Amino acid sequence: MRMPLLNDLIVTYDAVSGHEPDEMECIAPVGHHYVSNNNKTVIDIKIDGEGNFVDAEVNSKLDGKTLLAVTEASCSRVSKAAATTPHALNDSLMFMTSGYYHDREGENPSYMAYIGQLESWAESEYSCPQVRSIYSYLIKRDPVDDLISKGKIPREKNGDIELNKFQKALVRWIVLEHPDDGPDETWKNKEVMTSWENYYSSWHRKNARHMLDALSGQICDSENLHPKAISSYGNSKLISIATKEDSTLHFKGERFNSAEQTLQIGYQDSQKIHNALGWLIDTQSIAISKNALPFEQTDEKPRYIVCWMPGYQENNRKFYLEKLTGAKINDTASSYVSHKGKLHDVLYGLKDQSFIHNRISVFMTDRSGDGRFSPVMYRSFSAEEYLLKLKNWYESCRWYFWNNEQKKITLSTPTLFGIVKCAYGTERISNEDTPYLDVNDSVFKDTVNTLLAVVLDGRSVPDSLVRRLTAQASAPERFSGTEKYRWRNWKEILNTACAVLHKYHVDYKHEEGERDLVLDKQNSDRSYLFGRLLAVMDRIENTAMNRKNAEGDKKNHRDTNAMRLWSAYAAHPYSCFLNLRNTVAPYLSSLPYGSRKFYEDEIQEIYIKLNINDKKINRPLDPEYLMGFYLERDALETYRENKTDPSERNETNENDQ
Repeated sequence: MRMPLLNDLIVTYDAVSGHEPDEMECIAPVGHHYVSNNNKTVIDIKIDGEGNFVDAEVNSKLDGKTLLAVTEASCSRVSKAAATTPHALNDSLMFMTSGYYHDREGENPSYMAYIGQLESWAESEYSCPQVRSIYSYLIKRDPVDDLISKGKIPREKNGDIELNKFQKALVRWIVLEHPDDGPDETWKNKEVMTSWENYYSSWHRKNARHMLDALSGQICDSENLHPKAISSYGNSKLISIATKEDSTLHFKGERFNSAEQTLQIGYQDSQKIHNALGWLIDTQSIAISKNALPFEQTDEKPRYIVCWMPGYQENNRKFYLEKLTGAKINDTASSYVSHKGKLHDVLYGLKDQSFIHNRISVFMTDRSGDGRFSPVMYRSFSAEEYLLKLKNWYESCRWYFWNNEQKKITLSTPTLFGIVKCAYGTERISNEDTPYLDVNDSVFKDTVNTLLAVVLDGRSVPDSLVRRLTAQASAPERFSGTEKYRWRNWKEILNTACAVLHKYHVDYKHEEGERDLVLDKQNSDRSYLFGRLLAVMDRIENTAMNRKNAEGDKKNHRDTNAMRLWSAYAAHPYSCFLNLRNTVAPYLSSLPYGSRKFYEDEIQEIYIKLNINDKKINRPLDPEYLMGFYLERDALETYRENKTDPSERNETNENDQ
């Protein structure tokens, strides 16, 4: 039986190859590999069907990728052996020229290796006209001579030609006047691809070791030099073989003396696994990196997560992981998922029956060094089971967030990226004077990994994450922002902390979780009550200052004492409340009788529920005080509007305190 993840990749290759949607690049065939055109010179040489030079174009600013026909060795080559390990057709200029780039013996070993390999292909039963045309050209002409004579290689200011600058330029062959109807570009022509695939597979079967394939259980030609699947990971490999003889990486205890003693994977299976993996990463992955957050930059390699259907269909998608993680975050106001969009309809109604009974796989991969990368997470579900897990997450981890599009507060779920940002972020100010949260890249990736496991495995939220978010929300002075964006990051941290705390209550205290989303005036929990009192103190002072502002006293606008003393209040709530009440008393006295009476009654109604004789009344507050603060403040703001559902309340300015 095949290993589940590797089996999924093989199934994906078999389902996708030749059936890719028009908007997606084709999956690399067996014996082929994509390379990036960025940061390199590309030379496109045109010849006719008789092998005569026609024209060439030199470009150093091409984007995109080129599909190369490769050998087992060339796909895995490193700089030490690269000079004598050519690709099959399109490769560096040093492989194409016999008269330049000589060694001490006066020969070009790169050319000799390349032309010998090309000759075998061109004269084989699997050859095609394009390959024979290129071989015919190279045995009678040197492309460097034609490039110089046509002025395609520019001269330096002193008139000399610096050929060393073009030694590693990628040469791509364009064959005109060939008999098939495919494109002239050999790297796009399916006849050329099929020709190489058939030729090299046949050659490999004859020359490779035949051993038991650990995946299929059949005798096949094994592969020792597995390809590099993810271009951004450089030389790192998913599968590699290292022995005492051929590597500095030894097996612990020297259990193996030769490559034959290790687990073997057949050439065809290895090619399908790595080409499918590369295709999924390039077309459907989400990069787990703090670069996805606003204003963040890091040079660290990302982790990649892919969620896909191995039995691929044309309607294949990322299955809502972009929304779950927040991979498309552009600003802090979009770092949560509304419960009233299309995603809600799918999750709650499971209406998309076209794939509901199929299987969905999820895996995350990470680079562990220059030589290795490996999956750090793999899960497989039925589509229905997967969607139900998302449904459970969205139902249990939610709170009230400001929606810029709808211009009101909506009941929403913070994204995983947003949760990590709020839990571990340090506030910075961008060049545009916008406050943002800076996160350590390793912490960001590890915590996203943990949260994905919480979602996909139905686990409970870790205590450490709840404590971390509570600590962040309890220090508003660290997230005051700028004058234009006052308290914006702190407000997002507060809301996110409440959402995660609600999830925590649903997991551990189900009855409390059911009451979290509305103000519970019967709740006598000490922390909850102190949170409500803090909200009243904050509201009294804000109301008094707003009245002064309306009368033209703009100098009176400042942060409230409740916000200034927040950290002290969370650590010593009772003693700090007594001081805060005395500080706020003059502001309360300045209000009209009706407002003053309302706030006095509210304070009294909350205060009498406290057991002030409790010796531990002044101990630090539990996380529940954040919910008490938010819901009490929300109730005070909506009191005069007489609306029972805070999620339907319009808000005039989301940057207000």
